Amino acid sequence: MHSRRSSAFEDVMDLASKLPWPVSLTLSAVAFIALTLISQHYLAATTVPPKPSDFATPVVNAMYGQTASLARWVITPALMVGAFISWRKGRHRLELLSAATVDSTAIERLSWQDFERLIGQAYRQQGYSVTELGGQGPDGGVDLILVREGRETLVQCKQWRERRVGVRTIRELHGIMAQRHAAAGVVVTLGGYTAEAEAFAEKCGILLHDRKALTALLRDVDSANSDLQPTSPSPTTARACPRCGSTLIRRTARRGPNAGRAFLGCSRYPACREIQSLDA
Repeated sequence: MHSRRSSAFEDVMDLASKLPWPVSLTLSAVAFIALTLISQHYLAATTVPPKPSDFATPVVNAMYGQTASLARWVITPALMVGAFISWRKGRHRLELLSAATVDSTAIERLSWQDFERLIGQAYRQQGYSVTELGGQGPDGGVDLILVREGRETLVQCKQWRERRVGVRTIRELHGIMAQRHAAAGVVVTLGGYTAEAEAFAEKCGILLHDRKALTALLRDVDSANSDLQPTSPSPTTARACPRCGSTLIRRTARRGPNAGRAFLGCSRYPACREIQSLDA
């Protein structure tokens, strides 16, 4: 059975949805302006009388002009829709992380897709660039690719609540690490690991996160955010950071002269240190 072929609109939209939404939105503006100028240039050239021996030039110019004009109304909307999808995905990841830091049992209720998104967002908060591969089902393959300071880390997520991860999973990850020359590997699960898996992981340097380690990771991410405590969601969390475009999150200072005072901080801290008053 053949899979349905995607359209150019869908291809561009899918690509834009994987980029940071400010980038996709900027690209939409650049594409609209560039394609408009290209279209105007070629269509204007068709008004110039051609040489008798060069009768094909006006036809070619008209074709280029019309193609650019049509592409403008395909590429630009696709980039804008992709930017919205990217923004919504970012909000969803932050909501997952916020819920998990407040109530660790919320992790057990996640789908395997959201489990991977949660892990990816936790690493983003630590300054990693994260690529979510996704779409490969609840088993098999590398789920996340982390990059920081030029070092690549491969992450395999297993949302198994009771079943233990065996040595086969660790061996497969180790093999992929060797193929990609990755610097490190991480496996995350809720159900723990077999003794053989733990022994092999220790031998090849793969880090294993169980339920307890995952809870500690989320707690460390929360603590690393400049000692800011996320509070209950509110309408103010929908604000965008004026510096980087990410979501501003309502937080409460844990210590210092402003201890106990709520304000808005960028979700990408420490990469972005934007802070705003709730009244701003």
